[in-house]
Amino acid sequence: STSRRRKRDPRDFVLWKGRKDGEDLYWNSPWGHGRPGWHIECSAMIESVSKSFAPTHKFGVHAGGIDLKFPHHTNEIAQAEAYHSGSMESNAKNGEEWIPHWVHTGHLHIQGMKMSKSLKNFVSIRQLLSTSSSSSLASPADDFRLWCLGISGSYRGPATYSEDRIQEARHIRQRIVRFLMDGEEWVRKSSHGDNQPTGQWNEEDVALSDAAASCGASCRYALIGSIDTKGGFDVDGSTYLNTIIELVEKGTAYISSPNAGKRPVEPIRIVLETVRKQLSIVGFTDTTVRAGIAIHGASNVSSGNVKGGEEALIEELSAFRSNVRMAAITGLKQKIEDGDTTDSSLKKLLDLCDHIRDASLPSLGVEILDGNVQESNGSVHVGRWRYCIPREDVRSEEKDRTKTAFDDSSSQSSDSDQVLSCKEYLSAGNYEGAFLKFDENGLPTHTADGKEISKRLLKKVMKKYDKYAKKVGGKK
Repeated sequence: STSRRRKRDPRDFVLWKGRKDGEDLYWNSPWGHGRPGWHIECSAMIESVSKSFAPTHKFGVHAGGIDLKFPHHTNEIAQAEAYHSGSMESNAKNGEEWIPHWVHTGHLHIQGMKMSKSLKNFVSIRQLLSTSSSSSLASPADDFRLWCLGISGSYRGPATYSEDRIQEARHIRQRIVRFLMDGEEWVRKSSHGDNQPTGQWNEEDVALSDAAASCGASCRYALIGSIDTKGGFDVDGSTYLNTIIELVEKGTAYISSPNAGKRPVEPIRIVLETVRKQLSIVGFTDTTVRAGIAIHGASNVSSGNVKGGEEALIEELSAFRSNVRMAAITGLKQKIEDGDTTDSSLKKLLDLCDHIRDASLPSLGVEILDGNVQESNGSVHVGRWRYCIPREDVRSEEKDRTKTAFDDSSSQSSDSDQVLSCKEYLSAGNYEGAFLKFDENGLPTHTADGKEISKRLLKKVMKKYDKYAKKVGGKK
């Protein structure tokens, strides 16, 4: 090309590009009208910012994509050090460089292709953060941070972004947040219970404290860097994250058995402090770092028009569900003892209780735990609840389950078709639990929540019913 023939040396590059005919964007200069070359723009910006912050601050790190390493960054260094040639010579004697450290990251891929604005396959920060719910524990930004830290691989290599990978990061962060919240609750109950824990440590207590100290040291070494598989010296984000998770698992096991009030609180306090510190170092927000602290700090604050706030409302809902569930279980056992296995109403009631526990409340950021819970003072109560990160997946799974029941591709299996009558068809298989009441022909009249079936839904159901009736020859 013409530009290549005009080069005096293969290493030459453009500092100032002359204005072409018809170009409206240009500046005047000693070399005529034109504009800066691509490489000099960055050096000029760095020079301007450096002067603004001198002499208290200096640039220590310059970052960019791996494709900018050459020629862009190479030429940046060449022109900047040439510009500072006098001072650079004196700095070189002191071991100083223009910018001492350069970081190059791998490309980000989505749907099998490099993410780029031109391909319109990018995810904006606004889109990423728009998935946030109103829960104080939800943080798409921290989910993304965790993905970058320990799931996406080395920053030097390519990374593939997908909602599944972010969901994986969300689940891992939920485990960490769950421990921070449960740990604070455990310490609170141990410190204020009737039976104060002993101050004497055993081997297990010492081992947990040692594990916290080891975690801090391992995380520090992971940030300093280690020799990677290719022989390079690299920051090890995966080890950093896994080290935190290992300590979280040990802390969770510690507070799980025995109950609060039986062990010294100092070891778990050390673990909580260590986990929070390591998360803070790599940039996690207070939503994650202070999980558990904020909840208890605001636990007695009334919100909205509900007396006692949301916790009082959740307590009442949890207690009501527990009472309904226990009554249904008792009634079902009695019917079985009496030999009555035809009434499915109590089973449907239990299914609704399970639905609230497994789908409705988790999607709002609340988990209900069934079973007896023993407190530090020896008292026992049925069931308890706790906050959690809202789970979007459970609500979508429930929608998929409902959709599947009326999808043409989800008809009953051939084995079921052979044994089910038309009257039984809409109360078994994929439809089991979907409806509460039926007419004499087996057509549903009420949905599982007790509401009268809508005309639109009944129309869909009748199509399924008629199709099945033709298939089995109207078998009653």
